[in-house]
Amino acid sequence: MVFVRTLQSSLRFVRPVTGGIACVLVVASVFLPPPVFGQEAREETEEARQEEAAPPTISQAEEWRETLRFGINSAVAELIPTLARNREEELAPEILEVFATNNDPAVLKSAVEYLRQLQVPGGEDRAFLLIQEYFDRSSDLTTQVLGYLREIQAEPDEMTRDILVEMSRMRPPSRAVAAIRYYAAAEKTTIEDLIDLYQEPGLSEDAQGQVLVEMGIRGDGRAFEFVADILGDDEEATTVLQRFAIDTLGKLGDERAIPIILRQFSSPDSLTRAYAVNALTNFDTPETNQALLAALRDEFWRVRVAALKTVAERSMTEALPAVLFMIRRDPERPVRLEALQTAALLNEPRGWDLLLTRLKDPRGNEEERSIIADLAVRKNLQGSLETLKEVIQEEWERENSRILDSIGRSVSEGSDWDLAPLVELLLNHPNPIIQVYGMRGVGESGLRQFADLLRERQTEGNHPLVRRTAERALRNLGMD
Repeated sequence: MVFVRTLQSSLRFVRPVTGGIACVLVVASVFLPPPVFGQEAREETEEARQEEAAPPTISQAEEWRETLRFGINSAVAELIPTLARNREEELAPEILEVFATNNDPAVLKSAVEYLRQLQVPGGEDRAFLLIQEYFDRSSDLTTQVLGYLREIQAEPDEMTRDILVEMSRMRPPSRAVAAIRYYAAAEKTTIEDLIDLYQEPGLSEDAQGQVLVEMGIRGDGRAFEFVADILGDDEEATTVLQRFAIDTLGKLGDERAIPIILRQFSSPDSLTRAYAVNALTNFDTPETNQALLAALRDEFWRVRVAALKTVAERSMTEALPAVLFMIRRDPERPVRLEALQTAALLNEPRGWDLLLTRLKDPRGNEEERSIIADLAVRKNLQGSLETLKEVIQEEWERENSRILDSIGRSVSEGSDWDLAPLVELLLNHPNPIIQVYGMRGVGESGLRQFADLLRERQTEGNHPLVRRTAERALRNLGMD
């Protein structure tokens, strides 16, 4: 009855002259569910609809270039993230010019993020000027600029170094952390400088924690005594900074840290135990190995996840039976998913047998199968190729197949000539999105044998997104 009333309510607005056809159309429009796509598919389909609505009279690259040169600020700020996402490197000179001359906050933020993501040098002068003007600039913009300078390894001068120390003492924490990361990455910064920075008056706990992280990244053993003193004589770490100190001691790799770290395994605090597990990555002794195997059975799931990560980083193949058990039986989803990653990284035949068997099982969990598909492409292509081809064929006619999408995404980001059989299958799939994955794979892996097919996909009658991707792939091949 609810359905009938809803239908009658909907039909009240239909003119009688349209008769039964109108009823069908209304019912279809009201009750049929919209198609379901992945996030990337929705974005790309929307882009394609926009292109169809306004067919360009000039090439897409030229249209973008004109927008960067002459467009209003809001249009420029909206365009640049798309260029970054698509890695449109040929437009870097124009974006450098925008960054150097524009003063609109939104434009500056999008421009510097493009330069950071693509690691484009040349914007250092404006970036240093923006750092000097940090009192008059938003903290978000300053944080992004610091990230850019760090990414391109621009060495700060003495004035900038002083500003970085000053920023480290100030709010918000995100900007202070970015300043510390850049300061620590500078070539002139010594371990003594980092110790001095940690002891700066007014430094927040977040900032001190980041200094400890940077000491660990440096791996300079001269910091051992200073970091160990943060723990003092405490049997167990109880503060945030003591937990950071545990992690740093592990990264320093000094074996004097082993008994300090192992003490934390008996802590009633689960987070402390997780930090201790991570800290054992750089130590390979019977005692530390035994502690890691025991951590795989810890009651707290985060500790088990940390143990799996450490087992993978240490390539502890003796842990494989426990890892395979966790894939099948662990009660917590994050642990099962991490165990998939660990089994792949251990790269043992027995592990891959279980992974590929689960990938082929159509009744299996889709999320787990998608992760295995990605791992198979990225970590074991030769050993998994036949299984992947079989799975593609099985998923071929399934609408919005999550498994096929995962394989396509991984292939599109790969760089391996051995991907050719998978690329060929994707290129011939009826779904334009899957074809796009295949064309990206052609460009990334340099598969020139598919150039004629790309030229065919450039022609009118193909989906606009397909045409644009084919053009980009040919450009990557140097055959445009």
